[in-house]
Amino acid sequence: MCKAPAYGFKVLHYQTYKQKGLLTSFHRRGWQIIHLRRAHLWNQAVSDQLAIQTKRYHRAHNDPVHTDQIRIEPAAILHKIDSLKRQSRDETRTLEGVPHLRIEYESDLVEESVRDLTLSRIHAMLGVAPMPGSSVLLPTYDRPMHQVVANYEEIVDCVRHSCHADVLGT
Repeated sequence: MCKAPAYGFKVLHYQTYKQKGLLTSFHRRGWQIIHLRRAHLWNQAVSDQLAIQTKRYHRAHNDPVHTDQIRIEPAAILHKIDSLKRQSRDETRTLEGVPHLRIEYESDLVEESVRDLTLSRIHAMLGVAPMPGSSVLLPTYDRPMHQVVANYEEIVDCVRHSCHADVLGT
């Protein structure tokens, strides 16, 4: 019913993991699959935990900037990292053998000059004419995480001494 040459929707990892073969079925019907992921699990864990605690998942151009520092419980970060690692393994298994375009948030979307190249790759994959990209969303916080999280060093130290220390290097 859509008159546009291409349209899309988001499928969450748990939806595809619980429905084995869903992405394969989509691909067989001619759908193109784009896998958007975050490579830096530390940044994602802190960002996700901030969003959960503040209920601020997005910020538009006219939204006020949140200036209060937020305390994150170290156990919550460890649980979030564990969950993100499990999700990443599930996504890898779900996408095995399914042709898809892999887009990494940090390396393919953050910088505007690289974002334009990424959009060109997506347009080519979809077989549509290139168009400039835009977004009404901004990063949720306009400061680095270590300035937003009141106990940042405490949670870094906790993670450094856990089985998840590997995420600090990414």
